Amino acid sequence: MNNRPMPTNFIYNAVMAIIQSIDEKPLQRDAVKELEPTIHIGRNQLQHTFKEITGMTVRSYRLQKRMKAAKDMMATGEYSIKQIALECGYKNQNNFTADFKLVFKISPSEWLEAHTPILYVTMDDIEGAVFIRNRANSVNQKL
Repeated sequence: MNNRPMPTNFIYNAVMAIIQSIDEKPLQRDAVKELEPTIHIGRNQLQHTFKEITGMTVRSYRLQKRMKAAKDMMATGEYSIKQIALECGYKNQNNFTADFKLVFKISPSEWLEAHTPILYVTMDDIEGAVFIRNRANSVNQKL
């Protein structure tokens, strides 16, 4: 059992403000002090309380949120991996790929291949209906 005292309301509120800032702008790469400049608590206390509340470090939490936003951008099909890497603040696509793989255990290109619908026309249907087949699970869906 943890005998540590619960964080004070001030520290708890400070951490919650940082969480909210990260959640609202996951692609922003500001330092923690820039996320919430009115917070005047020590870095160690902040890091400790953040991990106590979220179960992860500030860096890990931000990375999770940034990669989730990247995955959401990929799902739209509107951006290349390079464009998404740049939007996420990466100057080097290889660093983006490494972080994506760290979070999702799959590279961005592998994720795209598994989640990009394939359109094809079947000859079995008199109407020549267009179906979507998802590579990941081979489910056919009539449009």
